[in-house]
Amino acid sequence: QEDKKEIFTCSHCNKDFSNRNSLRIHLRSHSGNKPYCCEHCGKLFSHRATLVGHLTKFHGVNFELAHRCSICEKVFARKSSLKIHMATHAGFKPFPCKICSKCFSQKVTRDIHVLTHTGNYDYSCTKCSRKFPSRYKLNFHWKSHNVPEFHCLLCLKQFSNKGDLDKHCETHKSTSEMVNNE
Repeated sequence: QEDKKEIFTCSHCNKDFSNRNSLRIHLRSHSGNKPYCCEHCGKLFSHRATLVGHLTKFHGVNFELAHRCSICEKVFARKSSLKIHMATHAGFKPFPCKICSKCFSQKVTRDIHVLTHTGNYDYSCTKCSRKFPSRYKLNFHWKSHNVPEFHCLLCLKQFSNKGDLDKHCETHKSTSEMVNNE
């Protein structure tokens, strides 16, 4: 008897995958979801491997020599960047907003915040035209348009939030219990 491996097929492009996780990662290319953000320039990526390549090529990050945060595992090309980042964990906020006095741990974060007062936003949502001061905030907003981000590993149905996925997974449990009890 031959051991048949299960094949997972993308419902959008019919590409086959040998496991559910590979299909889940591939589905990001169809949904437009880009959960990986470059700390240096704010560019967004669908896949971690693409972000790593970008960091290496455009920001000179050598992952063998990189400086890694011991708290959250983020990687930085320069020790000075790691030191600035560590301030976010320590609660040190030396950069105040001159308009509202709110303080920030990084100058770049403060500068993005200042834009909320001036309204000079550079990043627009392609679905609703709302504008945002940074790529990060635009990406966070994009999720509100119900772009499927969570996928059921049993039937591959897509959900925009974890709560809906969890509720859906309960239906598989009850179906399984009915089958097992018959």
